[in-house]
Amino acid sequence: MKRKLIFLIELSIIFVLLNVVAHIMGQYFIKDYMFCELSGGSFLSSLLFVLFFSSFQCFFFSKYLKGVIPPLSLSILFFLIVCFDESGYGPEFVYIIVSGFSKPIYLLSFLIDKIPFNYLRLTVWDLTYSFGFGLYLFSVYYLVKCIIYPFSMALKKAMNP
Repeated sequence: MKRKLIFLIELSIIFVLLNVVAHIMGQYFIKDYMFCELSGGSFLSSLLFVLFFSSFQCFFFSKYLKGVIPPLSLSILFFLIVCFDESGYGPEFVYIIVSGFSKPIYLLSFLIDKIPFNYLRLTVWDLTYSFGFGLYLFSVYYLVKCIIYPFSMALKKAMNP
């Protein structure tokens, strides 16, 4: 249990640091960032969502390839919502959730807006917000699991012989 708690803390810190760095970059380097920012007033709530998702991923899906299950399931769910929503609010729902949770993906949306062809821009946008978000979650999880967590455990063993 103690090892999972350490892993949870490290994963949450990495997610929060990525969000804070991307948020600061957006504020200082992108002109319309705060104008378009959907979760600007609720930045704290998005960080709480990061903590919730990190604990969900650590405690329920931490063995072997089970860390793939939450990002893959979210990617498939978001892709289905974006593609097969008849009400027209599905892409907006996915956009709000991903923008609130992942500021690096939100920053990519400003680059996607520069694509001149409308159909290509919408397609890239939908793929980035569904599969790119899952890839982001997967890569951060395995960054912590394969590099940061083993390094901290080795450091802990070295400090306590």
